[in-house]
Amino acid sequence: MRRRRAALAALAVTHALQSTPHRLPPLAASSLALDEATTLPFGPARDAAAMAIALDEARAAASRGEVPVGAVVVDDTTGTIIARAGNAVEASHDATAHAELRAMRAAAQFVENWRLQDATLYCTLEPCVVCLGAAYAFRIPSVVYGAPDHRMGAAGSWLDLPSETHPFHSLNIRGGVRADESAQLLKDFFRDRRKAGPRM
Repeated sequence: MRRRRAALAALAVTHALQSTPHRLPPLAASSLALDEATTLPFGPARDAAAMAIALDEARAAASRGEVPVGAVVVDDTTGTIIARAGNAVEASHDATAHAELRAMRAAAQFVENWRLQDATLYCTLEPCVVCLGAAYAFRIPSVVYGAPDHRMGAAGSWLDLPSETHPFHSLNIRGGVRADESAQLLKDFFRDRRKAGPRM
């Protein structure tokens, strides 16, 4: 039953993303610009380097009062970061304005192609069902994340979308890259929010 629910959720998200892109959150160019100066190394060092930049985006999001999650999209052939973003849920009043989704949309705009078949998405937190569904829709071949998300994670912590056989796309996903730093950012953020008292 759980596998069926996960599969139906993934298909619904994929359909919505492909048929109604106008419903997705608007882009904020200031956090989504191409980083032409940063070319990441090839090999195992790339994961840590890309995640470091995603963590910078997460810290920037926290400074704006957003839940600290960051994401970058890297061109696999050149090692260039083609998009980067942080959460913008509070600023946009949109529950889907997640860092991963914003970064993938910006990457597609930059390459002028919604098929991101030569790119890897790096994100500080395990993607939710919406963001992982978007990765399938954008044809992203690989997703690398930091900390697990036991509340909303769709890569095995709550749901396990990658365990389902997708009709036309496969997704390589792995987690645990700089996971402690990602988790600590979230812990600190929510600790400070609790200290500040209820939000209006």
